[in-house]
Amino acid sequence: MDAIPHNYIGKIEKNVLRQMYAEKDK
Repeated sequence: MDAIPHNYIGKIEKNVLRQMYAEKDK
């Protein structure tokens, strides 16, 4: 787990949130 950089996790979380908001707008 420590091998994964923090900003990489942050990018994934942002993408997931973006997808959730996109689904709400439908």
